[in-house]
Amino acid sequence: MSIISFAIFALIVLAIGWKRDFFLFPSFHWFFSIRWFHTASAFFIYFLFSVIISPIAGKWLKKATFIKESEHVVLSYAAWTNFLNSSAILICLLALFVIFPVCRNIWAKSKHSLLQDLGAALTTWIISFPLVIFVNQGLDWIITNIFHIHHAVDQLAVQFLKMTLGYPVLFVLALISIVVLAPFVEEILFRGFLQSFIRQHLGKKQAIFITSLLFSLFHYSPEQKISNLTIVGSLFVFSLFLGFIYEKTGSLFSAIALHSLFNTVNVVN
Repeated sequence: MSIISFAIFALIVLAIGWKRDFFLFPSFHWFFSIRWFHTASAFFIYFLFSVIISPIAGKWLKKATFIKESEHVVLSYAAWTNFLNSSAILICLLALFVIFPVCRNIWAKSKHSLLQDLGAALTTWIISFPLVIFVNQGLDWIITNIFHIHHAVDQLAVQFLKMTLGYPVLFVLALISIVVLAPFVEEILFRGFLQSFIRQHLGKKQAIFITSLLFSLFHYSPEQKISNLTIVGSLFVFSLFLGFIYEKTGSLFSAIALHSLFNTVNVVN
């Protein structure tokens, strides 16, 4: 019954947004020369730290400490490694704007008020959240009633956050990583670089769709098992709104704010 309720609520909210012209693209033409090597450099930085440097540093740290491993020690390694890894990626991504000045254009088409971006993010969250919840619950229903799996696995970030609940310092580190660092890193990568690059060649709508598809698949993990259906599906829908608000406002800060707000609500939940 809750699925039907969310479906009706989502349709009502979307209809109100449509009637108030929320879904209209702005008339301005936003073009700047983001090249393939700019985008490739950004993603290279991410995978260099996440796939190579961070795992090697984590293994070295464990060998160097000579501390008997316990749940707290293992969580400490994971929390600090994830926090430092995300921080290093963000710093290196910001350095790209010094190396490639043209890339600074991804932040905003013109001067933007932070309050305007926050307002746009809040409005988009209000319109998108019922639909995302409906898709999430609908896919959960499919997993339960068609695949007959009654114990779906949480997203890895959610699993880790739950594990840190008994350790305040580690919980704060995980919280900062999820609510602050992840939105900045992922929005710079996907909306800032990737969507801007694709937009130049295929147009706004195609750029939003392709970027959203890759963004959702980016969160796929074998450990999440069949729950990937729910996680990837709902993130794809949410990512469509992230891409749209970036194009609508002409400001990356609005997409970052929306992403952060979405993660914050999930953390509170």
